[in-house]
Amino acid sequence: MKYKIRHILFSALLVNMISVTLWAQSTIKIYGTVIDSKNSSSLFGADISVEGTGSGASTDERGRYQLENLLTGVYDIKVSYTGYKSQTITDVKVLHDQPVQLNFQLEQIIYPLNEIIVSADRHKEHPSANIHSITSEDIEHSNFQSVGEVLDQVPGIEIQSAGGAGSAKKISIRGCQTNQVLVLLDGVPLNDELSGDVDLSQIPVNIIEKIEVHKGGNSPLFGSGAIGGVVNIITRSNFKNELKLNNAYGSFNLFNIEPAWSGNFKNFNFLLSFNYTESKNDFPYTYKNTSGDTVSASRINSDLTSSNFFGRVNYQRQAHSFALQAQHMQSERGIPGQTDRLMAYARVNNTRYIIGTSYKGSFKKSIITLDFRYLQSFTKNSNLYPPDTELRFRGYITYHYEYTIKNLIARFNVEYMPADWLRMTMGYIGRRLNYKDDNFEPTNNPPISEANDLSHGFFIHQEWKAEFPGWFAQIVFSPVIRYDQMNMDSDEQKRFEHQWSPGAGLFLSAGNIYKLYLKANISRSFRAPTFADLFYQDVRVRIEGKPNLLPEKSVNMDIGLGCQFSAWGKLAAEITHFKYTIEDLIVWKVGSFKVFRPSNTDAEISGQEYALEFRTPKDFVVLNLGYTNLQPLTKSSHKTTNNKIIPYRPQSSFKAGFNINYKRWLLALNYRNVGKRFVNEANKAEMPPYWVWDMNLSCTRFFRPLEVICKFSVFNLMNEKYEIIRDYPLPPREWRLGLTLTY
Repeated sequence: MKYKIRHILFSALLVNMISVTLWAQSTIKIYGTVIDSKNSSSLFGADISVEGTGSGASTDERGRYQLENLLTGVYDIKVSYTGYKSQTITDVKVLHDQPVQLNFQLEQIIYPLNEIIVSADRHKEHPSANIHSITSEDIEHSNFQSVGEVLDQVPGIEIQSAGGAGSAKKISIRGCQTNQVLVLLDGVPLNDELSGDVDLSQIPVNIIEKIEVHKGGNSPLFGSGAIGGVVNIITRSNFKNELKLNNAYGSFNLFNIEPAWSGNFKNFNFLLSFNYTESKNDFPYTYKNTSGDTVSASRINSDLTSSNFFGRVNYQRQAHSFALQAQHMQSERGIPGQTDRLMAYARVNNTRYIIGTSYKGSFKKSIITLDFRYLQSFTKNSNLYPPDTELRFRGYITYHYEYTIKNLIARFNVEYMPADWLRMTMGYIGRRLNYKDDNFEPTNNPPISEANDLSHGFFIHQEWKAEFPGWFAQIVFSPVIRYDQMNMDSDEQKRFEHQWSPGAGLFLSAGNIYKLYLKANISRSFRAPTFADLFYQDVRVRIEGKPNLLPEKSVNMDIGLGCQFSAWGKLAAEITHFKYTIEDLIVWKVGSFKVFRPSNTDAEISGQEYALEFRTPKDFVVLNLGYTNLQPLTKSSHKTTNNKIIPYRPQSSFKAGFNINYKRWLLALNYRNVGKRFVNEANKAEMPPYWVWDMNLSCTRFFRPLEVICKFSVFNLMNEKYEIIRDYPLPPREWRLGLTLTY
């Protein structure tokens, strides 16, 4: 009871403080969009100025702007953008309580010698890419608390979860394992240097502008670790003058609060955000023991406490922008263990700092980007039970160690557009990484002690485009090549690695109202061994790395055929066939003398993805269907495992989303049906299929100047009993209440 009263009072106090501040603020006076008059594309970074005053603003990536703190009166509003004719609207009346909407359509300046003006269109990904995007608007109306929960709804993606909201959540794309998927936060790899994995439950959603999921081999653009795909998490960079408070309560003592403050002044804008989440996550479950008897038990040591600070300041001046951002994340989580081997004292603590600065300049024919990021993370693992602990909690070895990672990354990109049919991008990325671990048990040595990685990557990407207006047809060819060089060392052991990653994409389309398209991609991707793969040594648990281990290499191919119909609403369908031939796949196995070591083998992953989307006008009804058929096979030299299904990879997965938007109401239903999964290489044991329904209902109301979003969600609506990882039961039906206040 004290727990609930404490959080209710804390939330009420914050709401009251924000409300007092809100009513003291000025409302928006002028707002609108700035677009290209020819192709209606949004113009990012256009300057809007109020003539005769010091007031002004810049447009965001969607071409939107807003002007505040203007007194009642008549003004002239001017818009200017490099490469476009300036435009002024005179005698704009600003009233006390009624915002004015002004939309601008700018015309390009035609330079001699056929000079090309860079517009927002050039920032789009090449059309052959398999990319699924999730925006901040999609997330805001949901009750998702982490990136892992958001991505669980995307077809072709499986989130491997060992529990509720606070448990670790790891990603698999098209059957590729977690360490074969590269996860980036504003260009900084989050994959752990020890295991190569990423815990997506550690990434809150309140700081996110967009999540891009790149399916398939993407080493030509992103480097090592992108065999299965890339999850590119982009934090917020364009801000309105607003105060926002997110608050959520839910099952298993879930409590979340997220205050944020953003604003702009002349050419500056900023965001300050905080996230705090805690959850008990204990729940009852049943299982069958070795004798076949049904046993009732309770999940313990599943709690989570996390906090996240995020700050960003932008400066925009015509075609130039500068940014400075910082993030601090801290979390503590219990590790409950398996159903029949509970771990009451196993804990993991994570602390991560990221600071960075960037510059972006847009010129007549090019865009230059400079970016620097520094990451420092601390991970402490412990399992220290007292001498008088119960016998059932003594099944695991005691440990207490910490490892620290320092990662400095520099990136430089140049996009050049010499003609309207050609775009070229050249880039460099350099990384200097240091790893250190300490064992706090005096009788044990650190597993690695210290390791370093100095890496460089260079790439050239081109996009050749031909259009045939009479046929509404388009051909796009996108070749790319990348070179990566890695220098790794630990004590006297040194490792030099270099890889070439070529790739190409082709896109063909024809039609207007009825549109058909074909897209195809082929690339070579790779994953370098982690520090644990190469250097890990622990005689207590008999784990040994292998310094001469080969990197994973893969040839990735996919071809997709799709159609779109845009007469009444939108209907789109697509089928994609993909195949990954993986050479020197790294697997850990128990070998001679019962020592756990990594080794190289081969694998082949193939399958098909089917997608269907239907949208009525104004998105009143949105229906998404996705089905994945998967054949992930090992190509081992051992007869017992050759051509067997890779463990924990479902051969079939169906996901559906159904949304209804009616006035201020949004109803979202999500369905997942995952087929059987084998749990060993010999395919002798399997886990049964499962299906799960999730429901989210939100209502948006305006009490000027306040916007209120009320949310109610139920996860596992039908109370399905299922597991994704063997002997790690997932929670029963779960509910959440959420409230978002925005001024």
